[in-house]
Amino acid sequence: MSQDTKDFISSLFKSNLQGTPSAPAKQISAPVKPAPAPAKPVTHIPAKPVSAPAKPASVSTSITIEQVRQALAAKINGHREEIKSKLNSFGAPSVTKLDPAKYSEMFTFLNSLS
Repeated sequence: MSQDTKDFISSLFKSNLQGTPSAPAKQISAPVKPAPAPAKPVTHIPAKPVSAPAKPASVSTSITIEQVRQALAAKINGHREEIKSKLNSFGAPSVTKLDPAKYSEMFTFLNSLS
């Protein structure tokens, strides 16, 4: 650095120290972040109660699988082949797989066996 540059810099500091007004120093501040958005209130939405699936209109509600099983138990020993054939005609390998819409018809069939 040259002597002239050193003198110039030195004079700048001397003038500030002697109370000579100088340009005010800029204050640098960190950027202001926006305030976080207020939290939305948590609202509890109750779950819909689980209900049994709607039965088709053709399903008879008067005959249950338990009734079909009771009738089957009473008739199976004497009419095994006929019962198997009827279940196959309904497309079911067993009473458990029988379409609920067919319970009434199967129950009637079982009761018709002598």
